[in-house]
Amino acid sequence: MSVIDLNQNQMADLFALPNETATKGPVRFGAATDIQPADMFASTTEETTQSPSTTDQTTETPASSTTEQTTQEPISADENKADILTNDSTTVKKDTAKNEIKDISNYFEAGLKSGKFVAIEEDAEDGTKRNFIPKTFDEFDEVIDIQVDYKLNQKVKDLDQKWYQSKSPAWQAVAKYSELTDNPAEILPFIQGVKNIDSVKDLDPAEIEQAERIVRTRFNQKGENEEAIEEQIEALKTTGKLVSAAQKYKPLILKEEKQYLSQLMKQKEEENQEYLTLVSQIRDKAIEAIEKPIFGKEKLKQEEKAAVYNMIAEPSPETSGYRIYSVIDQLYEKGDFEMLAMAALLLSKKESLLNYISTNAADQTAAGIQKKLRVATDSRTAAGATQETEDRQVVNRGKYSSTPKFGR
Repeated sequence: MSVIDLNQNQMADLFALPNETATKGPVRFGAATDIQPADMFASTTEETTQSPSTTDQTTETPASSTTEQTTQEPISADENKADILTNDSTTVKKDTAKNEIKDISNYFEAGLKSGKFVAIEEDAEDGTKRNFIPKTFDEFDEVIDIQVDYKLNQKVKDLDQKWYQSKSPAWQAVAKYSELTDNPAEILPFIQGVKNIDSVKDLDPAEIEQAERIVRTRFNQKGENEEAIEEQIEALKTTGKLVSAAQKYKPLILKEEKQYLSQLMKQKEEENQEYLTLVSQIRDKAIEAIEKPIFGKEKLKQEEKAAVYNMIAEPSPETSGYRIYSVIDQLYEKGDFEMLAMAALLLSKKESLLNYISTNAADQTAAGIQKKLRVATDSRTAAGATQETEDRQVVNRGKYSSTPKFGR
């Protein structure tokens, strides 16, 4: 039967096999005559065992191979439910187990061996050095901070080294000298000497213009004024001695400037070494004072030691001076003259300030003792009064009054 021959009120099984004959009448595709609501959530096993309509329809329509397969081989519900996440979840669990940190100390030691972490030393109780191994989360946080600071410092050093190597020898000398001084005015003479060397070394004394520049640089090196320099250059040109003078002056300029720069560099290096020695001595003395018991009795706590060390032991990188001076300057800026007065008294009259402190502490102690004695005396007095009034009846004035008198 073709589609053209179909009646508009007649239904056809579009999925029937070619050798099947069309069933007359409305086709319900395996459904019963009385169509019931389908349970979409029922399992396949339940449908195959409890639905008689499917079996009946299969009997009436033998061409339905799908229905036969469903009737003969029921599929288990567990087989129908495919767990598409089984492999992924297993992989995630395994990876998580591998990356789990069970022991901080072992993890840090493994990082040291692989080069991920840099070794950290600490002072032992006997004064020797030992490797610091974190055992708590707080100590591990401290290790991470140290590692980050170390890496950043290494990056800064690498950048400085690359910048230094990318510059000419003249600028390398200026950069090295600038690291030894904090006063920009001291760098200017050094820069001038480098400029003289750099401007003269490639000049040819045989050329008139270049010979004049060499001679002019020599006269400037001696500190002569511009008018005298012009007169001498004109005289050398007139007599034809400009070239010979330039040939004589060029090696002298280079030699004297190099000696001058070497002298400046040596002087600054010596000053810097003296400064580092002084800083080291101050640090050692500060540590010795911090470790001593305060007033010969009590030792400072760790946080107190750190605060004092930060104030007096090492100069601040920002100001290149000790922080105690900055704190005093801040007291002036805030107008805290009460604290400044106590600091001044401590520095000028130490014993007087200590006496005031001890007197104040003694007064506070005495006041506390007097309060305790007064309370004890009042208690004894009240007890004695109770003993005396046991023989006679006494009623407190405000005992039965609804309006409080507050002792009046």
